[in-house]
Amino acid sequence: MTEGRLGPGRLALAVTILGIGFLALRPATDPDFGWHLANGRHLFDGVLLGGLDVYSWTAHGAPWVAHEWLPEAALAALNDGPGPAAVSLAVAAIVAAAFALVALRLRRRGISRPVTLVTVLLGFAATLVSMGVRLQVLELLYLAATMLATDAWFDGRLTRRPLWLLAAAGALIWANTHGSFPLLLAILGITAVAAFVGRDRRWPEMAVAAAVTAVVPLANPWGTALYGFAGQSLTSGVTGRLVQEWQPPDLASASFWPFVVALALAVVGALGVAGPGILRRAGAAPGSHAAGQAGIAAPPTKAGARWLADLFVSAAILVLAMRSGRHVILFGVAAAPLVAVGLATLGRAASGALGSSAPATLSRLRPRRPGASPPPTLTGASRDALNAAALVAIATVLAVAAVTRIGPEAQGRAVEGTYPTALLPALDAAVAVDPAVRIFNEYTWGGFLIAQRPDLPVFIDGRSEVYGDAQLERYSQIAAGGPSAPTTLQSLGVGLVLVKSDAPLARSLLAAGGWRKLAGDGVGVLLAGAAGRP
Repeated sequence: MTEGRLGPGRLALAVTILGIGFLALRPATDPDFGWHLANGRHLFDGVLLGGLDVYSWTAHGAPWVAHEWLPEAALAALNDGPGPAAVSLAVAAIVAAAFALVALRLRRRGISRPVTLVTVLLGFAATLVSMGVRLQVLELLYLAATMLATDAWFDGRLTRRPLWLLAAAGALIWANTHGSFPLLLAILGITAVAAFVGRDRRWPEMAVAAAVTAVVPLANPWGTALYGFAGQSLTSGVTGRLVQEWQPPDLASASFWPFVVALALAVVGALGVAGPGILRRAGAAPGSHAAGQAGIAAPPTKAGARWLADLFVSAAILVLAMRSGRHVILFGVAAAPLVAVGLATLGRAASGALGSSAPATLSRLRPRRPGASPPPTLTGASRDALNAAALVAIATVLAVAAVTRIGPEAQGRAVEGTYPTALLPALDAAVAVDPAVRIFNEYTWGGFLIAQRPDLPVFIDGRSEVYGDAQLERYSQIAAGGPSAPTTLQSLGVGLVLVKSDAPLARSLLAAGGWRKLAGDGVGVLLAGAAGRP
Protein backbone atom coordinates (compact mmCIF):
# COMPACT_ATOMS: atom_id res chain seq x y z
CA MET A 1 0.00 0.00 0.00
CA THR A 2 1.42 3.39 -0.94
CA GLU A 3 1.66 6.08 1.67
CA GLY A 4 -0.12 8.71 -0.40
CA ARG A 5 0.77 12.31 -0.93
CA LEU A 6 0.55 13.11 2.78
CA GLY A 7 0.90 9.82 4.59
CA PRO A 8 1.87 9.34 8.24
CA GLY A 9 5.59 9.57 7.54
CA ARG A 10 5.36 12.82 5.63
CA LEU A 11 2.93 14.19 8.17
CA ALA A 12 5.38 13.41 10.98
CA LEU A 13 8.21 15.20 9.14
CA ALA A 14 5.98 18.20 8.40
CA VAL A 15 4.94 18.44 12.05
CA THR A 16 8.60 18.16 13.06
CA ILE A 17 9.58 21.09 10.85
CA LEU A 18 6.65 23.14 12.19
CA GLY A 19 7.73 22.27 15.73
CA ILE A 20 11.30 23.34 14.99
CA GLY A 21 10.03 26.67 13.69
CA PHE A 22 7.93 27.13 16.82
CA LEU A 23 10.77 26.26 19.20
CA ALA A 24 13.08 28.60 17.29
CA LEU A 25 10.84 31.56 18.08
CA ARG A 26 12.69 33.95 20.37
CA PRO A 27 12.18 37.57 21.41
CA ALA A 28 14.61 40.01 19.80
CA THR A 29 17.11 40.29 22.67
CA ASP A 30 20.37 39.09 21.12
CA PRO A 31 23.33 41.30 22.22
CA ASP A 32 24.12 42.16 18.59
CA PHE A 33 20.53 42.86 17.57
CA GLY A 34 20.79 46.57 18.37
CA TRP A 35 23.77 47.42 16.21
CA HIS A 36 22.43 45.24 13.38
CA LEU A 37 19.24 47.28 13.62
CA ALA A 38 21.17 50.56 13.62
CA ASN A 39 23.15 49.47 10.57
CA GLY A 40 19.98 48.72 8.65
CA ARG A 41 18.56 52.12 9.50
CA HIS A 42 21.64 53.73 7.98
CA LEU A 43 21.33 52.02 4.60
CA PHE A 44 20.63 55.19 2.63
CA ASP A 45 22.54 57.89 4.52
CA GLY A 46 26.05 56.66 3.75
CA VAL A 47 26.88 55.42 7.26
CA LEU A 48 26.28 51.71 6.64
CA LEU A 49 28.45 51.59 3.53
CA GLY A 50 30.90 54.23 4.70
CA GLY A 51 33.37 51.66 6.04
CA LEU A 52 34.09 53.54 9.29
CA ASP A 53 32.86 53.12 12.85
CA VAL A 54 30.43 55.79 14.06
CA TYR A 55 28.96 54.05 17.11
CA SER A 56 31.77 54.20 19.70
CA TRP A 57 34.11 56.78 21.19
CA THR A 58 36.94 54.27 21.61
CA ALA A 59 37.11 53.13 17.95
CA HIS A 60 35.49 56.10 16.22
CA GLY A 61 36.69 56.34 12.62
CA ALA A 62 38.27 52.87 12.65
CA PRO A 63 37.67 50.64 9.59
CA TRP A 64 34.34 48.87 9.83
CA VAL A 65 33.09 46.47 7.16
CA ALA A 66 29.35 46.00 7.63
CA HIS A 67 29.47 42.61 5.93
CA GLU A 68 25.85 41.77 6.73
CA TRP A 69 24.37 44.89 5.20
CA LEU A 70 21.61 43.22 3.16
CA PRO A 71 19.91 41.29 5.99
CA GLU A 72 20.48 44.26 8.32
CA ALA A 73 18.44 46.41 5.97
CA ALA A 74 15.70 43.75 5.93
CA LEU A 75 15.87 43.45 9.72
CA ALA A 76 15.40 47.21 10.18
CA ALA A 77 12.50 47.26 7.71
CA LEU A 78 10.73 44.44 9.57
CA ASN A 79 11.43 45.81 13.04
CA ASP A 80 10.42 49.39 12.27
CA GLY A 81 7.45 48.26 10.18
CA PRO A 82 5.46 45.26 11.39
CA GLY A 83 7.52 45.09 14.59
CA PRO A 84 10.03 42.86 16.40
CA ALA A 85 7.66 39.89 16.21
CA ALA A 86 8.08 39.93 12.42
CA VAL A 87 11.85 39.67 12.87
CA SER A 88 11.41 36.75 15.26
CA LEU A 89 9.12 35.00 12.78
CA ALA A 90 11.58 35.51 9.92
CA VAL A 91 14.44 34.04 11.94
CA ALA A 92 12.35 31.03 12.98
CA ALA A 93 11.32 30.48 9.36
CA ILE A 94 15.00 30.45 8.32
CA VAL A 95 15.80 27.83 10.96
CA ALA A 96 12.83 25.67 9.95
CA ALA A 97 13.81 25.96 6.27
CA ALA A 98 17.37 24.89 7.07
CA PHE A 99 16.27 21.68 8.76
CA ALA A 100 13.69 21.03 6.06
CA LEU A 101 16.62 20.97 3.63
CA VAL A 102 18.49 18.60 5.95
CA ALA A 103 15.46 16.29 5.96
CA LEU A 104 15.22 16.47 2.17
CA ARG A 105 18.90 15.60 1.86
CA LEU A 106 18.55 12.55 4.07
CA ARG A 107 15.43 11.33 2.31
CA ARG A 108 17.16 11.63 -1.05
CA ARG A 109 19.91 9.47 0.41
CA GLY A 110 17.36 6.76 1.10
CA ILE A 111 17.43 7.29 4.87
CA SER A 112 14.20 6.10 6.49
CA ARG A 113 11.75 8.66 7.80
CA PRO A 114 12.10 7.66 11.48
CA VAL A 115 15.89 7.97 11.29
CA THR A 116 15.57 11.23 9.37
CA LEU A 117 13.20 12.61 11.99
CA VAL A 118 15.50 11.77 14.90
CA THR A 119 18.56 13.10 13.06
CA VAL A 120 16.85 16.40 12.29
CA LEU A 121 15.62 16.80 15.87
CA LEU A 122 19.07 16.08 17.26
CA GLY A 123 20.67 18.55 14.86
CA PHE A 124 18.19 21.21 15.91
CA ALA A 125 18.72 20.47 19.60
CA ALA A 126 22.41 21.16 19.10
CA THR A 127 21.58 24.65 17.80
CA LEU A 128 19.70 25.68 20.93
CA VAL A 129 22.97 26.69 22.58
CA SER A 130 23.17 29.64 20.17
CA MET A 131 19.54 30.06 19.17
CA GLY A 132 18.20 33.62 19.08
CA VAL A 133 17.21 36.47 16.83
CA ARG A 134 20.59 36.72 15.19
CA LEU A 135 21.89 36.70 11.65
CA GLN A 136 24.02 33.65 12.41
CA VAL A 137 21.01 31.46 11.60
CA LEU A 138 21.72 32.24 7.94
CA GLU A 139 24.75 29.97 8.31
CA LEU A 140 22.42 27.06 8.98
CA LEU A 141 20.34 27.71 5.88
CA TYR A 142 23.29 28.34 3.59
CA LEU A 143 25.19 25.30 4.83
CA ALA A 144 22.15 23.04 4.46
CA ALA A 145 21.59 24.33 0.91
CA THR A 146 25.27 23.82 0.05
CA MET A 147 25.28 20.22 1.28
CA LEU A 148 22.07 19.49 -0.64
CA ALA A 149 23.64 20.91 -3.81
CA THR A 150 26.82 18.83 -3.45
CA ASP A 151 24.68 15.71 -3.05
CA ALA A 152 22.78 16.62 -6.21
CA TRP A 153 26.10 16.95 -8.04
CA PHE A 154 27.30 13.56 -6.83
CA ASP A 155 23.99 12.02 -7.96
CA GLY A 156 24.29 13.59 -11.40
CA ARG A 157 21.18 15.74 -10.95
CA LEU A 158 23.28 18.94 -10.97
CA THR A 159 25.46 19.19 -14.03
CA ARG A 160 28.53 21.29 -14.65
CA ARG A 161 27.16 24.64 -15.83
CA PRO A 162 24.24 24.79 -13.37
CA LEU A 163 26.72 23.93 -10.62
CA TRP A 164 28.94 26.85 -11.53
CA LEU A 165 26.01 29.26 -11.81
CA LEU A 166 24.64 28.09 -8.47
CA ALA A 167 28.07 28.46 -6.86
CA ALA A 168 28.40 32.02 -8.19
CA ALA A 169 24.92 33.03 -7.04
CA GLY A 170 25.43 31.42 -3.64
CA ALA A 171 28.78 33.13 -3.14
CA LEU A 172 27.35 36.52 -4.09
CA ILE A 173 24.42 36.20 -1.69
CA TRP A 174 26.43 34.70 1.16
CA ALA A 175 29.24 37.28 0.95
CA ASN A 176 26.76 40.16 1.24
CA THR A 177 24.64 38.65 3.99
CA HIS A 178 26.99 36.96 6.45
CA GLY A 179 30.69 36.93 7.24
CA SER A 180 30.91 33.14 7.19
CA PHE A 181 30.96 33.10 3.37
CA PRO A 182 34.45 31.44 3.23
CA LEU A 183 32.64 28.29 4.39
CA LEU A 184 31.22 27.90 0.88
CA LEU A 185 34.68 27.97 -0.67
CA ALA A 186 35.98 25.54 1.96
CA ILE A 187 33.15 23.03 1.52
CA LEU A 188 33.30 23.02 -2.27
CA GLY A 189 37.08 22.73 -2.13
CA ILE A 190 36.88 19.82 0.31
CA THR A 191 34.25 18.18 -1.87
CA ALA A 192 36.55 18.48 -4.90
CA VAL A 193 39.35 16.80 -2.94
CA ALA A 194 37.00 14.03 -1.81
CA ALA A 195 35.87 13.48 -5.41
CA PHE A 196 39.49 13.25 -6.53
CA VAL A 197 40.43 10.80 -3.79
CA GLY A 198 37.26 8.82 -4.46
CA ARG A 199 38.16 8.57 -8.16
CA ASP A 200 35.19 10.56 -9.38
CA ARG A 201 36.44 11.88 -12.72
CA ARG A 202 34.22 14.94 -12.45
CA TRP A 203 36.29 16.43 -9.65
CA PRO A 204 37.59 19.30 -11.86
CA GLU A 205 33.98 20.54 -12.14
CA MET A 206 33.77 20.94 -8.38
CA ALA A 207 37.25 22.48 -8.27
CA VAL A 208 36.13 25.14 -10.75
CA ALA A 209 33.02 25.78 -8.63
CA ALA A 210 35.27 26.31 -5.62
CA ALA A 211 37.41 28.74 -7.61
CA VAL A 212 34.28 30.65 -8.60
CA THR A 213 33.31 31.05 -4.94
CA ALA A 214 36.75 32.48 -4.22
CA VAL A 215 36.38 35.25 -6.82
CA VAL A 216 32.69 36.19 -6.79
CA PRO A 217 32.65 37.48 -3.16
CA LEU A 218 34.81 40.37 -4.34
CA ALA A 219 31.55 41.82 -5.68
CA ASN A 220 30.74 43.55 -2.41
CA PRO A 221 30.87 47.21 -1.30
CA TRP A 222 34.32 46.78 0.30
CA GLY A 223 36.19 44.58 -2.15
CA THR A 224 39.13 42.61 -0.75
CA ALA A 225 38.72 44.14 2.72
CA LEU A 226 35.79 41.80 3.26
CA TYR A 227 38.11 38.80 3.39
CA GLY A 228 40.16 40.33 6.20
CA PHE A 229 37.12 41.02 8.36
CA ALA A 230 35.62 37.57 7.70
CA GLY A 231 38.35 35.70 9.56
CA GLN A 232 39.42 38.30 12.11
CA SER A 233 37.35 37.07 15.05
CA LEU A 234 38.15 33.42 14.36
CA THR A 235 41.90 34.02 14.27
CA SER A 236 42.07 36.37 17.26
CA GLY A 237 43.32 34.61 20.37
CA VAL A 238 42.05 37.44 22.58
CA THR A 239 38.54 37.19 21.14
CA GLY A 240 38.58 33.43 21.66
CA ARG A 241 39.64 33.90 25.26
CA LEU A 242 37.38 36.79 26.30
CA VAL A 243 34.20 36.56 24.21
CA GLN A 244 32.03 33.67 25.37
CA GLU A 245 30.61 32.52 22.04
CA TRP A 246 34.11 32.35 20.53
CA GLN A 247 35.43 30.17 23.35
CA PRO A 248 35.75 26.37 22.93
CA PRO A 249 32.57 24.52 23.93
CA ASP A 250 32.27 23.13 27.42
CA LEU A 251 31.25 19.58 26.60
CA ALA A 252 30.36 18.90 30.23
CA SER A 253 27.65 21.57 30.06
CA ALA A 254 24.14 20.23 29.43
CA SER A 255 23.61 22.76 26.64
CA PHE A 256 26.28 21.00 24.57
CA TRP A 257 25.08 17.44 25.21
CA PRO A 258 23.07 17.22 21.95
CA PHE A 259 26.29 18.08 20.12
CA VAL A 260 28.13 15.36 22.04
CA VAL A 261 25.45 12.80 21.17
CA ALA A 262 25.51 13.85 17.51
CA LEU A 263 29.30 13.57 17.50
CA ALA A 264 29.18 10.07 19.00
CA LEU A 265 26.62 8.95 16.44
CA ALA A 266 28.67 10.49 13.62
CA VAL A 267 31.69 8.48 14.78
CA VAL A 268 29.57 5.30 14.68
CA GLY A 269 28.34 6.32 11.24
CA ALA A 270 31.89 6.99 10.04
CA LEU A 271 32.92 3.54 11.20
CA GLY A 272 29.87 2.15 9.48
CA VAL A 273 30.61 3.66 6.09
CA ALA A 274 34.28 2.71 6.37
CA GLY A 275 33.78 -0.87 7.51
CA PRO A 276 32.64 -3.37 4.86
CA GLY A 277 31.88 -5.89 7.58
CA ILE A 278 29.44 -3.51 9.22
CA LEU A 279 27.81 -2.84 5.88
CA ARG A 280 27.30 -6.53 5.21
CA ARG A 281 25.73 -7.03 8.63
CA ALA A 282 23.42 -4.14 7.81
CA GLY A 283 22.29 -5.95 4.70
CA ALA A 284 23.91 -3.56 2.20
CA ALA A 285 27.09 -4.65 0.51
CA PRO A 286 29.62 -1.96 -0.43
CA GLY A 287 28.79 -0.58 -3.84
CA SER A 288 25.19 -1.85 -3.78
CA HIS A 289 22.28 0.36 -4.73
CA ALA A 290 20.87 0.34 -1.18
CA ALA A 291 24.20 1.26 0.33
CA GLY A 292 24.73 3.95 -2.27
CA GLN A 293 21.34 5.49 -1.57
CA ALA A 294 22.18 5.60 2.13
CA GLY A 295 25.44 7.33 1.33
CA ILE A 296 27.53 4.46 2.66
CA ALA A 297 28.98 2.80 -0.42
CA ALA A 298 32.68 2.09 -0.58
CA PRO A 299 35.22 3.61 -3.01
CA PRO A 300 35.81 3.79 -5.90
CA THR A 301 32.12 4.36 -6.75
CA LYS A 302 30.64 7.84 -6.98
CA ALA A 303 28.75 7.11 -3.77
CA GLY A 304 32.13 6.29 -2.24
CA ALA A 305 33.41 9.76 -3.18
CA ARG A 306 30.29 11.19 -1.63
CA TRP A 307 30.83 9.48 1.70
CA LEU A 308 34.42 10.67 1.63
CA ALA A 309 33.02 14.19 1.26
CA ASP A 310 30.77 13.49 4.25
CA LEU A 311 33.78 12.49 6.31
CA PHE A 312 36.02 15.36 5.20
CA VAL A 313 33.38 18.11 5.55
CA SER A 314 32.18 16.79 8.91
CA ALA A 315 35.77 16.68 10.17
CA ALA A 316 36.37 20.27 9.05
CA ILE A 317 33.20 21.54 10.75
CA LEU A 318 34.13 19.56 13.85
CA VAL A 319 37.46 21.38 14.02
CA LEU A 320 35.61 24.70 13.88
CA ALA A 321 33.10 23.55 16.50
CA MET A 322 35.80 22.45 18.94
CA ARG A 323 37.61 25.75 18.47
CA SER A 324 34.58 28.00 18.86
CA GLY A 325 31.25 27.32 20.53
CA ARG A 326 29.37 29.43 18.00
CA HIS A 327 30.17 26.88 15.28
CA VAL A 328 28.70 23.95 17.21
CA ILE A 329 25.34 24.61 15.58
CA LEU A 330 26.77 23.72 12.16
CA PHE A 331 27.84 20.17 12.99
CA GLY A 332 24.37 18.63 13.03
CA VAL A 333 23.73 20.03 9.54
CA ALA A 334 27.06 19.09 7.98
CA ALA A 335 27.31 15.64 9.56
CA ALA A 336 23.63 14.69 9.21
CA PRO A 337 24.26 11.69 6.90
CA LEU A 338 26.89 10.24 9.24
CA VAL A 339 24.63 10.80 12.26
CA ALA A 340 21.78 9.08 10.41
CA VAL A 341 23.95 6.10 9.49
CA GLY A 342 25.11 5.91 13.11
CA LEU A 343 21.50 5.87 14.30
CA ALA A 344 20.56 3.20 11.75
CA THR A 345 23.57 1.08 12.71
CA LEU A 346 22.71 1.20 16.41
CA GLY A 347 19.06 0.56 15.62
CA ARG A 348 19.90 -2.57 13.65
CA ALA A 349 22.21 -3.72 16.43
CA ALA A 350 19.44 -3.22 18.99
CA SER A 351 16.93 -5.09 16.81
CA GLY A 352 19.34 -8.00 16.47
CA ALA A 353 19.83 -8.12 20.24
CA LEU A 354 16.06 -8.21 20.89
CA GLY A 355 15.51 -10.98 18.37
CA SER A 356 12.25 -11.76 16.59
CA SER A 357 10.21 -13.01 19.56
CA ALA A 358 8.68 -9.63 20.41
CA PRO A 359 6.76 -9.15 17.15
CA ALA A 360 5.46 -12.70 17.35
CA THR A 361 4.27 -12.16 20.91
CA LEU A 362 2.52 -8.95 19.95
CA SER A 363 0.78 -10.63 17.05
CA ARG A 364 -0.71 -13.24 19.42
CA LEU A 365 -2.20 -10.55 21.64
CA ARG A 366 -4.74 -9.55 19.01
CA PRO A 367 -5.77 -12.69 17.11
CA ARG A 368 -8.29 -12.31 14.32
CA ARG A 369 -11.29 -14.64 14.33
CA PRO A 370 -11.32 -17.18 11.53
CA GLY A 371 -13.35 -15.85 8.63
CA ALA A 372 -13.47 -12.33 10.03
CA SER A 373 -13.21 -9.52 7.51
CA PRO A 374 -10.16 -7.30 7.67
CA PRO A 375 -10.74 -3.92 9.26
CA PRO A 376 -11.83 -1.19 6.83
CA THR A 377 -9.09 1.10 5.57
CA LEU A 378 -9.21 4.66 4.35
CA THR A 379 -8.56 5.41 0.73
CA GLY A 380 -5.41 7.30 -0.16
CA ALA A 381 -7.34 10.52 -0.86
CA SER A 382 -9.31 10.30 2.38
CA ARG A 383 -6.18 9.65 4.40
CA ASP A 384 -4.41 12.58 2.76
CA ALA A 385 -7.32 14.87 3.50
CA LEU A 386 -7.46 13.75 7.14
CA ASN A 387 -3.72 14.25 7.59
CA ALA A 388 -3.86 17.64 5.88
CA ALA A 389 -6.61 18.71 8.27
CA ALA A 390 -4.51 17.53 11.21
CA LEU A 391 -1.51 19.47 9.89
CA VAL A 392 -3.57 22.65 9.52
CA ALA A 393 -4.95 22.22 13.05
CA ILE A 394 -1.45 21.77 14.50
CA ALA A 395 -0.16 24.77 12.59
CA THR A 396 -3.06 26.87 13.88
CA VAL A 397 -2.43 25.87 17.49
CA LEU A 398 1.28 26.70 17.15
CA ALA A 399 0.46 30.05 15.54
CA VAL A 400 -1.78 30.99 18.45
CA ALA A 401 0.81 29.81 20.97
CA ALA A 402 3.49 31.85 19.17
CA VAL A 403 1.88 35.04 20.47
CA THR A 404 2.87 34.08 24.01
CA ARG A 405 6.48 33.65 22.86
CA ILE A 406 7.07 36.65 20.58
CA GLY A 407 4.02 38.90 20.88
CA PRO A 408 4.43 42.56 21.93
CA GLU A 409 4.05 41.76 25.63
CA ALA A 410 6.50 38.88 25.45
CA GLN A 411 8.99 41.03 23.55
CA GLY A 412 8.67 43.80 26.13
CA ARG A 413 9.17 41.48 29.09
CA ALA A 414 12.19 39.87 27.48
CA VAL A 415 13.87 43.19 26.71
CA GLU A 416 13.18 44.55 30.21
CA GLY A 417 14.63 41.40 31.75
CA THR A 418 17.76 41.53 29.61
CA TYR A 419 18.63 45.22 29.32
CA PRO A 420 18.55 48.23 31.70
CA THR A 421 15.48 49.84 30.16
CA ALA A 422 14.42 51.34 33.49
CA LEU A 423 17.71 53.24 33.72
CA LEU A 424 17.37 55.05 30.40
CA PRO A 425 15.63 58.14 31.90
CA ALA A 426 18.47 58.56 34.42
CA LEU A 427 20.99 58.08 31.63
CA ASP A 428 19.23 60.73 29.52
CA ALA A 429 19.30 63.17 32.43
CA ALA A 430 23.03 62.68 32.94
CA VAL A 431 23.77 63.10 29.24
CA ALA A 432 21.62 66.24 29.10
CA VAL A 433 23.90 67.87 31.68
CA ASP A 434 27.05 66.89 29.77
CA PRO A 435 26.34 65.84 26.16
CA ALA A 436 30.03 65.02 25.66
CA VAL A 437 30.20 62.63 28.62
CA ARG A 438 31.96 59.33 28.02
CA ILE A 439 30.36 56.07 29.12
CA PHE A 440 31.76 52.69 30.03
CA ASN A 441 29.15 50.03 29.31
CA GLU A 442 28.64 46.30 29.68
CA TYR A 443 29.92 44.47 26.59
CA THR A 444 26.61 42.76 25.86
CA TRP A 445 24.68 46.04 26.23
CA GLY A 446 26.61 47.96 23.59
CA GLY A 447 24.26 46.97 20.78
CA PHE A 448 21.21 47.87 22.89
CA LEU A 449 22.58 51.36 23.56
CA ILE A 450 23.50 51.89 19.91
CA ALA A 451 19.88 51.22 18.91
CA GLN A 452 18.19 52.98 21.82
CA ARG A 453 20.50 55.99 22.22
CA PRO A 454 22.25 56.48 18.86
CA ASP A 455 23.67 59.88 19.93
CA LEU A 456 25.59 58.37 22.85
CA PRO A 457 28.85 56.74 21.69
CA VAL A 458 29.52 53.46 23.48
CA PHE A 459 32.72 52.10 24.99
CA ILE A 460 32.35 48.71 23.33
CA ASP A 461 29.83 46.39 21.66
CA GLY A 462 29.76 42.99 19.97
CA ARG A 463 31.78 44.04 16.92
CA SER A 464 35.02 42.70 18.34
CA GLU A 465 36.76 42.93 14.97
CA VAL A 466 36.32 46.72 15.02
CA TYR A 467 37.84 47.24 18.45
CA GLY A 468 40.76 44.88 18.13
CA ASP A 469 42.60 42.85 20.73
CA ALA A 470 43.97 45.81 22.71
CA GLN A 471 40.53 47.28 23.34
CA LEU A 472 39.09 43.90 24.29
CA GLU A 473 41.91 43.42 26.79
CA ARG A 474 41.35 46.89 28.22
CA TYR A 475 37.63 46.28 28.58
CA SER A 476 38.26 42.97 30.33
CA GLN A 477 40.69 44.53 32.81
CA ILE A 478 38.32 47.38 33.68
CA ALA A 479 35.25 45.12 33.91
CA ALA A 480 37.07 42.85 36.37
CA GLY A 481 36.96 45.75 38.85
CA GLY A 482 40.56 45.49 39.99
CA PRO A 483 42.39 48.19 41.99
CA SER A 484 43.49 49.95 38.81
CA ALA A 485 39.97 50.25 37.37
CA PRO A 486 39.10 53.68 38.89
CA THR A 487 42.41 55.14 37.76
CA THR A 488 42.03 53.74 34.25
CA LEU A 489 38.51 55.12 33.91
CA GLN A 490 39.69 58.52 35.14
CA SER A 491 42.57 58.56 32.66
CA LEU A 492 40.12 57.78 29.84
CA GLY A 493 37.77 60.58 30.91
CA VAL A 494 34.88 58.24 31.66
CA GLY A 495 32.07 59.93 33.58
CA LEU A 496 29.33 57.28 33.48
CA VAL A 497 29.39 53.54 34.05
CA LEU A 498 26.47 51.32 33.06
CA VAL A 499 26.97 47.70 34.07
CA LYS A 500 25.06 44.78 35.54
CA SER A 501 23.84 45.12 39.12
CA ASP A 502 26.21 42.45 40.40
CA ALA A 503 29.20 43.51 38.30
CA PRO A 504 32.55 43.54 40.15
CA LEU A 505 33.29 46.98 38.66
CA ALA A 506 30.24 48.53 40.34
CA ARG A 507 31.31 47.29 43.77
CA SER A 508 34.89 48.35 43.16
CA LEU A 509 34.02 51.92 42.15
CA LEU A 510 31.60 52.48 45.01
CA ALA A 511 34.11 51.12 47.49
CA ALA A 512 36.95 53.24 46.10
CA GLY A 513 35.02 56.49 46.39
CA GLY A 514 34.57 59.25 43.86
CA TRP A 515 31.65 57.46 42.27
CA ARG A 516 27.98 57.41 43.25
CA LYS A 517 24.92 55.50 42.21
CA LEU A 518 22.53 57.46 40.02
CA ALA A 519 20.00 54.69 39.47
CA GLY A 520 19.66 50.94 39.66
CA ASP A 521 17.22 48.10 39.20
CA GLY A 522 17.35 44.33 39.14
CA VAL A 523 19.18 44.37 35.82
CA GLY A 524 21.77 47.12 35.95
CA VAL A 525 23.23 50.06 37.78
CA LEU A 526 24.23 53.52 36.53
CA LEU A 527 27.17 55.17 38.28
CA ALA A 528 28.48 58.71 37.88
CA GLY A 529 31.99 59.93 38.53
CA ALA A 530 33.38 63.42 38.71
CA ALA A 531 32.98 63.88 34.96
CA GLY A 532 29.41 62.62 34.85
CA ARG A 533 27.56 64.16 37.81
CA PRO A 534 24.16 65.58 36.88
